Amino acid sequence: MQRRENLLYVGIDLHKETHTAVMVNCWNEKLEVVVIENKPIEFKKLAEKAKRKSNHLGLEPIYGLENAYGYGRSLAVWLIENGYIVKSNHPVFYDYYMR
Repeated sequence: MQRRENLLYVGIDLHKETHTAVMVNCWNEKLEVVVIENKPIEFKKLAEKAKRKSNHLGLEPIYGLENAYGYGRSLAVWLIENGYIVKSNHPVFYDYYMR
């Protein structure tokens, strides 16, 4: 089992044209924000930035995607095919728990 303090959480808000990734530690401290275009060449750029940050901190990156309209499908597939841990959260759960 992976310990939470050993992970770099990369939460991604997905949109049709761009994706915004926020990297945080297990204490929810914001470490970096990255905005990329929704294009495969940009996916590699995001993964490289997350890898540099995680290596610097000695953490393993884990990606969480809020995929409301399927805009992040290609990113999720790319991340999985390249060996990254990916979790998907449907926004309806946020709506339910934020009430």
